[in-house]
Amino acid sequence: MPSNTQVREQITKQIVVAIESGKTLPWRMPWKCDSNAGMPRNVISKQTYSGINPLLLWVASERLGLQSKWWGTFKQWTELGFQIKKRPSDVPSGRWGTKIIFYKPIQKKQDEENKDSEKKESYLLAKQITLFCADQVEGAEQFQVGNDLPVGDFQEYSLAEELIQGTSAVITHQGERAYFNPSTEEIVVPQKHKFETTGAYYATILHELAHWSENRTISDPLLIGYAEEELVAELCATFLCAELGVPQTDSLDNHAAYLGSWLKQMSGDSSFIFRASRQASYVANFLLSFLPEKKGELNPQSQGVLLT
Repeated sequence: MPSNTQVREQITKQIVVAIESGKTLPWRMPWKCDSNAGMPRNVISKQTYSGINPLLLWVASERLGLQSKWWGTFKQWTELGFQIKKRPSDVPSGRWGTKIIFYKPIQKKQDEENKDSEKKESYLLAKQITLFCADQVEGAEQFQVGNDLPVGDFQEYSLAEELIQGTSAVITHQGERAYFNPSTEEIVVPQKHKFETTGAYYATILHELAHWSENRTISDPLLIGYAEEELVAELCATFLCAELGVPQTDSLDNHAAYLGSWLKQMSGDSSFIFRASRQASYVANFLLSFLPEKKGELNPQSQGVLLT
């Protein structure tokens, strides 16, 4: 059984390879306005996956051409009365299913001298399970994304507008660049019509709101480096866009300056992407709390996402 460190190294390498080979960010998915698209969820519990797991599922979705947000184990799909499709000939053996990670608490064995002690020590052991997307399942059409979906406009993203307004953050539309001013706690972004797509506008606002949330969700923001801070904001915006039904562009125009730094950090520190994704889940959950109907849907404390 691989150790926690080995599991992290394997997963980090997988994400690095996806970025380097695709010349894009593998978590940037072109979300559609469909109830079966968006933040990955378990088909039985209906709960969202969090921490590192959405990234793993999105990397697999990009590689295999999958669109549905619904995932389950072989056993779960079987219990629902469905059957996993046969692995296509162009997919290597062992690559049809997608492994995600969760941490299982293990109680340490006590020696004879301490066996009567009330204190019981435990540690977290990284475990992996294999999931299949609804697109890989025979007869699971009700869990798959429909065709010929309408192209959205600003009116279709009312939840994003509601979240933005609910934060009461000071947002000024002016200039040619987007940024968060920590001294005044003001978010500045260009006017809506200057963005190429509606999704780009909302992704930018949500990215800056992630920075706005730092002092509200991180005990000591100074402990987080600049590269990690930007990756947290990037992942948070992606998580929120997926949950709110906002499509994102896969353009790297706004991330070229950070991409090399992220790759360097991930290559040298296998815990980097884990820390960033975990913090992004916390920040996204904090921002979702401004929407009563979405509060807690990205709870990072749920089973399978406790990444320490």
